[in-house]
Amino acid sequence: MQTRIKAIYPYLDQYKVAEPFGYACKGIPGLDIMINGKSGKMMKEKFIFLTRSAGLRLPLKHFVLCLEDDVSEDSLSWVELPLFILYLSLAEILPIHHLEDCLCSGRVYASGNLHSLLYPQSFLSFLEKAHAEDKILASSKLQTAHRVFPLEMLFEQIPYFRFDQEAAVTLKEKMRRQTFTR
Repeated sequence: MQTRIKAIYPYLDQYKVAEPFGYACKGIPGLDIMINGKSGKMMKEKFIFLTRSAGLRLPLKHFVLCLEDDVSEDSLSWVELPLFILYLSLAEILPIHHLEDCLCSGRVYASGNLHSLLYPQSFLSFLEKAHAEDKILASSKLQTAHRVFPLEMLFEQIPYFRFDQEAAVTLKEKMRRQTFTR
């Protein structure tokens, strides 16, 4: 099984879109995360910790997640949620398997809190032009005409994970005047 997802991350005064991809195969069970040709050791350990803490039973497969886009260290935390969704989808934990037409952004914390980025209206206008056919995996609080799939519904069968909307709203205010590129 293989798939990819579109990850949105803030960078300086703009947003960028990266396309992490991954696959699951037979082999020595485990998880590898490669980011810009480097090991994503901290993210890997966080994902393993979270799946164990949530009591999730993963299939005995080898999972590989890759991000080849040049994402800065400051912005890297905003691609954690898309990578985590990609991982849980490949492990058949989440009830979504077709991620190629999905946009997502957010952080994952070891406490089980998930923070989804609430996008400013100017960015939503950009999305409607550049990614009109894509779905946004975001908080149910996101108000837009764009197609939104609520993350709360995606994770509802895993009670360990919680969405903290306050942090997302604060970020929305900070990024209100930014421009966007692909």
